Amino acid sequence: MIILLISFLLLWQTSLVPYRAKEDYIVEVRPNFRTRPNTDKGTINWEAHNPQGRDDRARTGGLLPYLVVNVKILNLKAEELRIKCEDNRGTSIFNKKIGKTSSYEIDMGYIDDIKDHITANAYTVYAVTDKRAVLNRIELLIADDGTFLVNGEKRGKF
Repeated sequence: MIILLISFLLLWQTSLVPYRAKEDYIVEVRPNFRTRPNTDKGTINWEAHNPQGRDDRARTGGLLPYLVVNVKILNLKAEELRIKCEDNRGTSIFNKKIGKTSSYEIDMGYIDDIKDHITANAYTVYAVTDKRAVLNRIELLIADDGTFLVNGEKRGKF
């Protein structure tokens, strides 16, 4: 019951944070290809297994599509002191003070894993004040069909 209440409050709080204005940021998609690291045949990764018990991802060879996204913040406001990023699983990706650089890299991972929900498929970048109040957000989402959305606006498809 408590977990349900906390998750409801988090969803309610997130919906109240406005999107950052479109002219105040640039999202640059940098897809490339990487080989998946070899896994030890003696270990089992339960997240990567399908119901039949076969680990199809461990056997794929060659280069696989991999996604890295750069978010550049423009027109910083005086009250914005930190930029933080979280994925849809609640993991903090970074929490940095705004300094000389205003470009932040988000390593999303293998595109097939993102679309299959093996890894996170949504990332939110927040602008935070010195009192930890969230001013605005930028949402990056890859839907099940591969559509890439930034703040609900379609930006492409993988």
